[in-house]
Amino acid sequence: MATEPKLNEETMDAMAATGCVEIRYGIESGSAAVLKRTLKGFTPEQSVEVVSAAVQRFPRVDTFFIWGFPFETMEDFYQTVFQMISFRLMGSRVLPSLLCYLPQTRIYDEYRGDPRFEFCPDLLPEYMLTGHEVCSPTGISIDEPHRWLFDFIVEHPTIFPGFFHYDVEGNVRPKLEVLREHGFYASPQPSEDGTESCGAHSPREPGDSRREILTRPDDIG
Repeated sequence: MATEPKLNEETMDAMAATGCVEIRYGIESGSAAVLKRTLKGFTPEQSVEVVSAAVQRFPRVDTFFIWGFPFETMEDFYQTVFQMISFRLMGSRVLPSLLCYLPQTRIYDEYRGDPRFEFCPDLLPEYMLTGHEVCSPTGISIDEPHRWLFDFIVEHPTIFPGFFHYDVEGNVRPKLEVLREHGFYASPQPSEDGTESCGAHSPREPGDSRREILTRPDDIG
């Protein structure tokens, strides 16, 4: 059963009165089924209520989402995208991240033996970059002098599960394409207006590394 949100409006008012200017929420999903499966302890409706109250009190509200769960259906995913867009229109900065598997976690133990658990060199999670990749606004590639390092990673998935994904072609790429269509990730080809990607964040305007576009309603149009 879902619990009540721990940060109520009275607490937000007290935080704002003391000078708090930024607050962050790990929403993770807009799907009730995914939230229940991941033991988040709240419902999508409750997250909407809390974020709606927060954007009225704080200059900056960040909402984090995780996508690419192996049990996340496309219907679940579209519910998440709908909530991401809704939060963006409210005034929240929306920060999606591709699921990163970690050793000794329940989700990794459940799926590590599945043949669809695979390494994909152009879809490394942002938290798993080694510093030997070639990164650009349109993707990630492996430099040949360092390919041996990634061959070692592929040979030892139990040590480096964060570099692996579940069902790249059936689960990850279709969802990534939807996120690109809605401006949450850069397109695989440079855009005509020159926007660039900032990791899992929304694109930025050319020549301005500080101001995100497509994140707050006053930045749209």
